Amino acid sequence: MRVAGYGIKHSGDGLAWGRRNVQPAQAIRPGQFVMLRLATANDPLLGRPFALYDTVRDADGQPVSGPTAPITWGGVGTDAQHAVFQLLHQGTHLIPVDFIAAIAPGDALDPAHHANLLANCFAQGAALMAGKASADPARAYPGNRPSATILLDELTPASLGALVAFHEHRTFANAVLLEINPFDQFGVELGKEIAKQIEAGGTRFDASTEALLKAAGIGA
Repeated sequence: MRVAGYGIKHSGDGLAWGRRNVQPAQAIRPGQFVMLRLATANDPLLGRPFALYDTVRDADGQPVSGPTAPITWGGVGTDAQHAVFQLLHQGTHLIPVDFIAAIAPGDALDPAHHANLLANCFAQGAALMAGKASADPARAYPGNRPSATILLDELTPASLGALVAFHEHRTFANAVLLEINPFDQFGVELGKEIAKQIEAGGTRFDASTEALLKAAGIGA
């Protein structure tokens, strides 16, 4: 497994980057469809533990004093490239990107197909870093956009497990720095308690929730 960084120095630690630069998001861009669920699978690993900065409390019971986890999102290959990368290149949000790719194609297609996908992956990181000046404002790319590329020799159960373990350990390490428990979901539990009240009936809720329940024919 190889890691290369582009643009602004970015350690791959979305928490540290977000707290220093007040950036609310972290993008993950796997290069192959067999890693389609990787960004989604990482959502609970990266986002759940840190919740919102004004509700998370540290070991002393005090609210954490600044931003915690970035919102983690992403997509696969050129699909993500055409869906969201315009925002990354020229948008007003400075969002770190983790590119994840494998050297071995893992399919029986023409090797040129996979080589083209890798070239696009590497080129997007290079473009985010370097940008390009232009007299045409629509074609002026500021560059200096942070990214890191994780390049696997081959996508195997072991290497995929290593990626998940990496993100899981990053969650734990960040939680230690924040002095919080990263493996509880007290906010989610409150929603579950309310769901049980809805199922049991006999509880009045706010007007919006009551209207939704009535429209859905629940608890009527």
